[in-house]
Amino acid sequence: MSKITDRMIRNYALSKGNLDVRIRHDGEVHVWGAICRERRCGWHLFGRRADLAAKIELELLDERDDLSIGERAKQCAIIETYVREAVRQGIQISGCVGA
Repeated sequence: MSKITDRMIRNYALSKGNLDVRIRHDGEVHVWGAICRERRCGWHLFGRRADLAAKIELELLDERDDLSIGERAKQCAIIETYVREAVRQGIQISGCVGA
């Protein structure tokens, strides 16, 4: 798994149409943008650092054409293990990714 930096997470959140991003020390990523189902903008939870890093990693993996099916499955398993370990350590995985 490659090293996903805070800058990559910030750029990912901005690419989803958000206007500003704050990454808190506890791992929460908050964005300024339209709040779902409401007609206003504001700060809201976009996801957690570990969850977003895994999502970015999977998207980068999908873009690679040089991997065999077996290697792609192996890399996906590594990412899933990374997320499970984050959950085990008490880092909650948010369901708000991509909101």
